[in-house]
Amino acid sequence: MNIESTKGKINGTYDLYASKSDATLAELGDTGLDITINNNDAIGTVNYYLLTRSQGAGTTLTTKLNNSSGTSLTTNAAVLKGTPVYAIASANTGYRNATVTVSAGTLSSNIVTINTATTITSAATINKLYIQINANGGELNRTHGSSYSLDSEGYVVVNGSRTIHIISYGASLGSNGLVNWNNGSALNISKVGYTAATLQYNTEPDGTGSGFNHSNAYAASDFADLSSGDVTLTLYINWVGNSYTATYDGQGGTPSASNKSVTYGNSYGTLATATYAGYNFNGWQLLPKTYQQVEYIESTGTQYINSNYAPTPTTGIEATYQFTTISSQYRVFGVHGVDSDANSLSYAFYINGSSKLAYAFKNGTGNWVSTGIDADTSKHTFKMNINGESWNLDSRLYTSLSGSPTNTATKNMYIMATNNNGNLENRSKIKLYGFNIYENGTIVRQLVPCFRKSDNVIGMYDVINGVFYTNAGTGTFGKGSNVYISSGTTVTTPRNHTLYAQWSTGSAQYVVKHYTHNLGKILYTLHSSETKYGASNDTILLESLKKNISGFTYDGGYITGDTTRPSSGATITTTILANGSRVINLYYRRNYLYMKHNVNKGGFLENHGAGHHIVGSIITHDAYEPADAFLRGLYGTKVGLVELSDYTVNSDGIHNYNNPLGINIRRAGYTPISGAEWNTKADGTGISFSQANTEYDANNFAGVDLARGDKI
Repeated sequence: MNIESTKGKINGTYDLYASKSDATLAELGDTGLDITINNNDAIGTVNYYLLTRSQGAGTTLTTKLNNSSGTSLTTNAAVLKGTPVYAIASANTGYRNATVTVSAGTLSSNIVTINTATTITSAATINKLYIQINANGGELNRTHGSSYSLDSEGYVVVNGSRTIHIISYGASLGSNGLVNWNNGSALNISKVGYTAATLQYNTEPDGTGSGFNHSNAYAASDFADLSSGDVTLTLYINWVGNSYTATYDGQGGTPSASNKSVTYGNSYGTLATATYAGYNFNGWQLLPKTYQQVEYIESTGTQYINSNYAPTPTTGIEATYQFTTISSQYRVFGVHGVDSDANSLSYAFYINGSSKLAYAFKNGTGNWVSTGIDADTSKHTFKMNINGESWNLDSRLYTSLSGSPTNTATKNMYIMATNNNGNLENRSKIKLYGFNIYENGTIVRQLVPCFRKSDNVIGMYDVINGVFYTNAGTGTFGKGSNVYISSGTTVTTPRNHTLYAQWSTGSAQYVVKHYTHNLGKILYTLHSSETKYGASNDTILLESLKKNISGFTYDGGYITGDTTRPSSGATITTTILANGSRVINLYYRRNYLYMKHNVNKGGFLENHGAGHHIVGSIITHDAYEPADAFLRGLYGTKVGLVELSDYTVNSDGIHNYNNPLGINIRRAGYTPISGAEWNTKADGTGISFSQANTEYDANNFAGVDLARGDKI
């Protein structure tokens, strides 16, 4: 069989199919190829057209002759005119929505009939990752890129869109990585008491998800699985509470630890205990023991506080409040300038005439901005302008502040009222649970509701500066219940701070009696008595109950006894308070003056009383304790004390140096000076004393003071 074509003669034997081999495709133009067949059976024309396959990215294109069960076409081919071609496409991993289009004819039920040169094209949509950034309670600082803002849910918005990054399947971020969360020329966010973690972003608000560093060029697959479709991912700034030191102050008691590290926003955890003899430990609070922290203070409409603080353009306010009545112009705080003065700062948060919450933060006229939020009598926490240009209510971020004031207020801000250019206005019915003032994000006032224990005056105590702010209006503030810091209390003080122990008098009553040595017929005299209280079963160190009594030294305590000290048994050092009363007797002996006698310069004893000896040059006696305390005196008595049999007290003065029944001192060739037989110095240049004088006062003997203890 001979085949002639318009391109020339082709000699050979062929079996005719609906397509030609690749070697002949180059002969097929857009109009196909007309082949004339001459043989004994038939004479006619066969038309072939080029079928081009265009397999798009992310797709698998399947083409078959006639139907889905026909011969597969995997490359471009010549197809006999009128032949149906089955065409279908599937999306590869990372792509979706695969489609097939034809350049000629109509694709119906995946079949296109070839009547001219035709291109079959497959296509699919690549999956993409859309990354959003949430400030997670942070605030946009004053300095930031002009295209950045935060919406009401805390999402970063760039040019009106929450989408900050788009990454296609298989692709990666640019070399700059994620947007920097604290770049002053772009996104610049901060949060009081917190710092972003090393992995600054996290897929969960609480930081329990996957973390990412903003400077890394992550691939899309590092964030999410895009194999099945697009993914919108929110990355939250991963705030980590700052660590601060909480120092324990026992306020007279003894804490079991000196301090502990706490984390802002977390609970305090296990706290130290404290002990104080005679007191019950009530717990810890932020205030010294002269004040009692309470849940809130309440104004009934006539009370307010003068903060003595004039706000600046960088002043931030954090107030936890609760209106008890909704009324136009009630203020949480306020200082108003003069509307007509472009340099006059107004700063306030209040209820407007439509019962909506409103604020002012601007110089000059047009200061008042309604938030559109209904005022109510629930408890709320309001923050304004702490770090930058936003305000929020109960951690929900709202619109940017209206205006950018440049001047400091000329008057002090009032709390629960308004200072309107020096005039008191808008006193409110409101409860206040806390009030903090910041400057450039740093807390400078932390006002805590409390009352002063000495007079029950209610106000707010600034724990940073140690100032107690009381009612500047009329009447008396109301107050909530007492508040203590426990292990579950959240750390809300963004600085190192002190926890003060709080004590109350124990319920177990006991009496402490103090007896001093009298040396008369009544051996001890009741000096004083005091009633104390302690917790039941407290163990008390008795020495901690002793007094400093001039001229006397504590000498032990007993649960029994009175003016006659118990004659036997060791003194007790502790006692346990049982429920009910108990008497504890503490005894004090008179302070001693112990005088040593020196025979001096070769002196010796001769024909002396029994029991006397010389050790070195010092006279001792076997019956004395200590042995060399040869002469003694007691505070409040005379030197040379003698206790007589009838319990009266007498004194024989300083020892006679030549008494054969006592000491009998001799020195060859020498006789002591009459009337000045004894001297405080060996060479006689000290203070002289006469052995005939029996009126030397022990408490002032040779200038010695026995008021504070024994002397030698």
